[in-house]
Amino acid sequence: MRFKVKKKYILFSLIFLSILGLFTFGFTYAKYVSNSLWNYYLGSKGFYFSSSSLGSETVLNVNNLWDGKSVLFSLSNSENDLVATDYNITYQVTCSIIGDDASNTNCFLNGTDSSTYNGVLSGYETCVNYQNDGVDVSNYIQSECEVNGYTWKKEKAIADIYFDVLKNDGTEVTDVTVEITAKSMNPYEKTLKGTYELHRDPTLEGEISLEYEYEDFAGRLLVINSFQEEKCVTLSWNATDLRIDFDKNIENFSEDESGYIQEITFKIDGKTSLPLTFYQTDFSQKIDSSSFQIVESAVCQN
Repeated sequence: MRFKVKKKYILFSLIFLSILGLFTFGFTYAKYVSNSLWNYYLGSKGFYFSSSSLGSETVLNVNNLWDGKSVLFSLSNSENDLVATDYNITYQVTCSIIGDDASNTNCFLNGTDSSTYNGVLSGYETCVNYQNDGVDVSNYIQSECEVNGYTWKKEKAIADIYFDVLKNDGTEVTDVTVEITAKSMNPYEKTLKGTYELHRDPTLEGEISLEYEYEDFAGRLLVINSFQEEKCVTLSWNATDLRIDFDKNIENFSEDESGYIQEITFKIDGKTSLPLTFYQTDFSQKIDSSSFQIVESAVCQN
């Protein structure tokens, strides 16, 4: 009799666990299908809202060499270089501390004293030169662009965002987990999430670093100052290969023998980044961050 009761109990347990497993799998699969269908619907409306470090399902980002400084990430109105949204997207980003440090540590966005940041990804179209003839067509209007045989296309917009982590008592943060949520508010809703597990390396200090991203006819160089204080820097490159979209506010620059700018010197605030646009003269050339040289300078120190 005891054997039969025990056998019934085991059989009941197996059935219960099987049902529970099917329910869990079904719920997860249904959620995956729901997200896929919604993303497909948004794509059919020409709506794209993405990030390399955030996703519809939470993306884990681990940094074991964190220097205690700002952590950068970006949002885009595109999934890739082929498609982009051509209307404005309003969004909201929030950051929060999770785990044991939540009660004594705060997260702040974009140099503010707030854990919430609102912004707009502006959709726009531009003229693109695929003919490799060296003509700068960035200021062409649509009719001028198409009449001259160039391509009028939707352009990708990128928003650079960063967060800082500070303890309430002012002591140093060594290990912390931050949750980032980015939500598009208008014209459609889409939520992206990511967590950052940050582990501080006390041997690291601030640095001036470069990130380069090529986007069709132009390159985007991001100059990043992770020091707390303002820095004066000199950036140089081979003007034979690259032409800068020059900012007239930069007063210190030098030119090569042909009159093309090959070096600029400027100030960059602490804990900030500065985007610069460059155009390639030869699209067969491989350009990346190693194509630029940047050093600290005393020229703009007063």
